[in-house]
Amino acid sequence: MTESDALLATLRQQAEGATQLNLAFIGVANGLFDALAAEAGSPEGLAARLGYDPAYLRRWCDAAYAFGLLDGEDDALHPSPMGALYRSGQPGWAMAAGGALSAHMAERVVGLMRTGERPGEALLEEKASIAALFGPMLEQGFTPMLGGPVLRSVPVFEELLQNDALVIDLGCGNGWYLRVLAQRFPALRGLGIDGMAENIDGATASAEAAGLSARLRFLRGDVLSLGPTEPATLIAMNRALHHVWDRQSDVMAAIFDRLKPGGAAVIWEPAWPADPRSLRPEGRPGITWNNILEHAQGNHLLRPDEIAAAAAAAGLVPTIHPVGFDVVVVARRPA
Repeated sequence: MTESDALLATLRQQAEGATQLNLAFIGVANGLFDALAAEAGSPEGLAARLGYDPAYLRRWCDAAYAFGLLDGEDDALHPSPMGALYRSGQPGWAMAAGGALSAHMAERVVGLMRTGERPGEALLEEKASIAALFGPMLEQGFTPMLGGPVLRSVPVFEELLQNDALVIDLGCGNGWYLRVLAQRFPALRGLGIDGMAENIDGATASAEAAGLSARLRFLRGDVLSLGPTEPATLIAMNRALHHVWDRQSDVMAAIFDRLKPGGAAVIWEPAWPADPRSLRPEGRPGITWNNILEHAQGNHLLRPDEIAAAAAAAGLVPTIHPVGFDVVVVARRPA
């Protein structure tokens, strides 16, 4: 086999994998893997249970079986071991949602590259089936990191949150970050701020379902327009700072003002390197794709030293904590 033949074979495998991911997204968005795991059945029976069109379900089940996502006889189909990875809470679930988002954004970037337009975060809301999964996708992808390597690598959490403490999460999304911290630190009280009403509604409902509504509340607002509140022990920004980097001075000043003396901002971001060419030998091509998507939204990913410098300019004392390919910058207000 020539080098060209080998490359072509690889390309075909990648194309088939992309098709499988698209097929899986349909199953994820419509709850098909979960439904068949709960009760094996035929396409027609599945359609009757879920209220979907039986002809579409028949064709989806045929394709899912052919791609190895379903096993069983025609009247008792169920997720294969591969298909089970696309059930709610499993790793494939977030991958399928992210793949659909990437495909949508790729199509939009084709035109945007020609005009130079940067429509902003409204791009994420253009496809309802994808937008509905965005918050849960982030939660599933990053909850293990927060509960594991981030908490282990950043001692300020254990230092500040053992006793009664107010944590403000700026750009809280569906509230997953505060829920993780509230379950870890029983004395914590949390306030989540987000600009999207649907995020606030979802965060409030999820906190109630987790039995945390007495300790967590969520308000719609801008990171700079938060009304009077008690000084915060900790202010969190999880992958949010690069969305407001054009207002970095105002954001850092607001963080300084809202922190109690000795309190800390914890800013978690993808770590953009000083030399993007280093990303290839480091095996990190995915972050460059993310930066294209961020550019279309009017943003760009940040270097750790940029974040630290902005914090220092506001009178905060920064320390940089690498966490895998991400970075957590802790910015303390002097006591």
